Amino acid sequence: MNPIARIGFLLKGEYSDTEMYEYMDIVYYNGASYVAKKQTIGNIPVRENEYWMIFAEGDSSSNISDKKIIFEQASEREHIESGEKLPVILGKIKKWLVDLKTVAFSGNYGDLSNKPDLKTVATTGSYTDLSNKPTIPTVPASLKNPQALTFTGGVTGSYDGSVAKTVKIPSGTNSLLANVAGTWLDAIQGAVLKRLHDDNASKITQINSDLLSLSSAKVITMNPNTEWIKAGYVSCFKIAGRYIFQFSEVSFVKDGNFGNGSGLLWTMGDAGPGYERVFLLYPILNTEYPIRLVIKGNKIYGHYTDAKANNLDYFGMLIV
Repeated sequence: MNPIARIGFLLKGEYSDTEMYEYMDIVYYNGASYVAKKQTIGNIPVRENEYWMIFAEGDSSSNISDKKIIFEQASEREHIESGEKLPVILGKIKKWLVDLKTVAFSGNYGDLSNKPDLKTVATTGSYTDLSNKPTIPTVPASLKNPQALTFTGGVTGSYDGSVAKTVKIPSGTNSLLANVAGTWLDAIQGAVLKRLHDDNASKITQINSDLLSLSSAKVITMNPNTEWIKAGYVSCFKIAGRYIFQFSEVSFVKDGNFGNGSGLLWTMGDAGPGYERVFLLYPILNTEYPIRLVIKGNKIYGHYTDAKANNLDYFGMLIV
């Protein structure tokens, strides 16, 4: 019953669930003010019920980090919904957490209740531990292979497993001179091939030895005759008694024929034996007219074989 003497509101401060509130008492709870509609204790203020009604809305953005939120555990597990009050949401969450079993946090099979009985096959994985094993049918002889087999080469054909098939295996030969198609070389010829290999290896070894003996080349100094040689040079090497000349970018002072006699072109730094050899060189830029070189002692002479030949700028290699 409301008191007769109450003529105005009475501010009671922060709501407490242990304090008795009278008609027209005003409390502050969760950012809003509520006014008591009748005497009450332990009933949480809400927007509208038989004990309370909203008196002043709070700021929805108010910080509630320091507020004490009073809520009750929900009676059933239900999903939280958008727009629900915080005490309702927390009550639903608490119900879910309370109903969780130990296995939800440990993940241990041993924490399960009403665990099923595992059969032996679950741990061995062996087919023989199965109960009610299915009968595996016998593969009939008429069953075809899943993929065809094709033969190529000397004998061609295909095989699908449905009919008997004869395959001819080619014969071998022990003759290195055999030339019959589809015949393979008999393994007995391996010894023959090995001997050939060994013989050739011996010959190759000898060739390598001969090449090594030629590795000591003697460089011969070549002195040009400026009366005839305008530009260019000659490289000369003496290897195993043979002379190798390399004529590079050579041009002459005089055009045309060297004259009735032979013009002296180069002098070799090594006098060498007394000999006379004649060679023909074709210039790279003019292959129509060759030049004849004559080697006498340690001197090289040259003249054109045709008086119409012009100046020659390049020469190839000469091996004597």
